[in-house]
Amino acid sequence: MSTGIIVSPGDWKPDPDPEKATQGFGKLKGATRLVEHSQELEKLERVIKETLKDFNLSGGVTDNKTFIKRVRGSLGQEKASSNEKGITVLGFMRDRYEVKKASGALVKTTLGNHKQAINHLEAFEAERGLIFFKDLQLQFYEEYYEFLQQRLNENSTGKIIRTTKVYLNEARDYGHQIPSDLKKWKTIKQKGLALYFDKDQLVKINELELSNERLKKARDMFIFLCYTGLRHSDAVSITTGNIKETKKGIKYLELLQKKTRSPVKIPLNQYSEKILENYDGIPHRTSSQKLNKALGEIRSILLEKYKEREFSRNVNGKYHLIPFVSHTGRRSFASNFYKANPNAIADIMRITGHSHEQNFRTYIGADDEGDLNRSISAMEVAMENMNY
Repeated sequence: MSTGIIVSPGDWKPDPDPEKATQGFGKLKGATRLVEHSQELEKLERVIKETLKDFNLSGGVTDNKTFIKRVRGSLGQEKASSNEKGITVLGFMRDRYEVKKASGALVKTTLGNHKQAINHLEAFEAERGLIFFKDLQLQFYEEYYEFLQQRLNENSTGKIIRTTKVYLNEARDYGHQIPSDLKKWKTIKQKGLALYFDKDQLVKINELELSNERLKKARDMFIFLCYTGLRHSDAVSITTGNIKETKKGIKYLELLQKKTRSPVKIPLNQYSEKILENYDGIPHRTSSQKLNKALGEIRSILLEKYKEREFSRNVNGKYHLIPFVSHTGRRSFASNFYKANPNAIADIMRITGHSHEQNFRTYIGADDEGDLNRSISAMEVAMENMNY
């Protein structure tokens, strides 16, 4: 991709007028042009990084041509398609959704989120009338956001807006002009309750006597998620080929995560390794719906044996029953790992796939005061070691 920027050798000659000094390029003859070129390159770099982030959220870069087209669209260098006028935003999203669905590039859960975004825009269009790309002014975003908030909570509204922006960025690839700056389509994410099972609770779940074979398999899968941090969609795709061993004889899983398309290596502990051995290296395969239904039955058995508070977590003085669903396994892994070794946060994030520390801390409900106390203790130790 050419930047279209040309720098003349003459620009680097000293300017005969000493008063013409430009910050960053001193008294060079072409200082003003060089500053402008520098700003253009900085803008290009920023757009490229933002475009790459958008692509990663929608499944990754498919080809260079599409990526460059998106960059040029963000820079305002792409012309609108001649037949753009007759295409509605909803029609474009439906067409692109079918392409994504047919390609198999997105996991079922992500496809479901995309379908929800389309459904909500359909409902909004039914009230407002047909929506064309030229209508996507900032006022449209404000009206749509208000519409969504009447139907959904803050977090769900934000998810719909973010998914819609994925499609609108793709629309720019196809030459559609969007008048609004999508960066101004802000979303707010409220902090939810980060409920997870601690080590003692996991032991009780693991040792629970179950006579039903179906429930045993569901319990084993849940424990496996708790000690590997895997998403259910990744766990059910594991084969013996994903099980590796280091030179020291330590077994670990090596796989490509479906949602993020990123490779990951996860050490196995005594619990996860034993479960794989019991199932000949292939965890019990069932849908997330059937797994969650079975986990609901197991919870009922647990609460017959133990008090409800033993499987609840105290948050700000109020007890909340921990949800017994597949995703709680992944959150339990991250929370317990962090609690055991806060200094290993980079390793935990590598396994969970979180790219930003603040997002990860929100995900596990990290205690700011606890972190502060650990920092104080670490500082005290460091200061003692510095006193010779």
